[in-house]
Amino acid sequence: MFRSLILLVVLGLAACARPTMAPVDYRITPLLERVLREVDSVTSPGPQPANLYVVQRGDTLPRIAQRYGLDTVRLATANGMQPPYNLRVGQRLALPPLVTEPTVAVASLPVATVEVEPLGDGAKREQPAPRAPARAAIDERTPQPATRAAPAPSPKTEAPPAKAAALPQSPPAAAPDPGGKPPPRTASRLLWPVDGPITVGFGPQGGGLQNDGIDIRAAKGTPFRAAEDGIVIYVGSEVRGFGNLLLVRHGDNLVTAYAHADQIHVKKGDRVKRGQVVGRVGSTGLTGEPRLHFEVRKGTDPVDPIGHLEARDRRMADRG
Repeated sequence: MFRSLILLVVLGLAACARPTMAPVDYRITPLLERVLREVDSVTSPGPQPANLYVVQRGDTLPRIAQRYGLDTVRLATANGMQPPYNLRVGQRLALPPLVTEPTVAVASLPVATVEVEPLGDGAKREQPAPRAPARAAIDERTPQPATRAAPAPSPKTEAPPAKAAALPQSPPAAAPDPGGKPPPRTASRLLWPVDGPITVGFGPQGGGLQNDGIDIRAAKGTPFRAAEDGIVIYVGSEVRGFGNLLLVRHGDNLVTAYAHADQIHVKKGDRVKRGQVVGRVGSTGLTGEPRLHFEVRKGTDPVDPIGHLEARDRRMADRG
């Protein structure tokens, strides 16, 4: 009897400890590093000369040379560098020119000529060019009907100026640029992006898995909001397991991530306001139920969102 009771207790505890679904190893760090590097490359501290490059996080000399179509050794020589070509963030590199600045070639067109005929008094009379077709000319020897009124003398006309080849049209307006300084923080704590119980918390999940954010359960289609004023730096679905993903950059070197979205209502380069609806909860990616995966990053390093979010009803913060 006693052994049976112990067995029932053990089985009961095991059933309670069994997770409803296996945790997913959420990792967006490589993507975020690449996105921030791209954004920083167009966000320089001031206007830079066209032949100057500021080294960004993750740059190597061969990569920079390849980006600008240069030979690595030539680039190193231009900057007095020796192998192994170590770089530091913020270092300025002179870019040796490959070719001269592109110029717009204007095709040569024949210039209209103006013919002159000597007059009796020695003056010159200009004739419009080109001449009218011969068939349009009136033979002065042919008698004209008496009823036809003589045409009124036409005003003197200038020869049409020669037209240059059409220049290429201006390129279409560029898409919003995710570069630029993010707006300052409006509050010391971030806004909760959506209401709901936390189903997976931040940190190790067992089996060597790591969750870099929190998962908040909500019905499919529930609007989720920007946690703070910021700039959208990424919208896409290239990270396996995340489905539709949104990254927003904020002041104080913070980045927030929103994943598994059913819809995202903003695009890269948009500036968003705290509390603005930026998407709707979904179940895209590797998830068995509608939820919002939410991360807070200090630069590229994940931090526990709970420590950065504003206080709310403890019943909503309890893990479901």
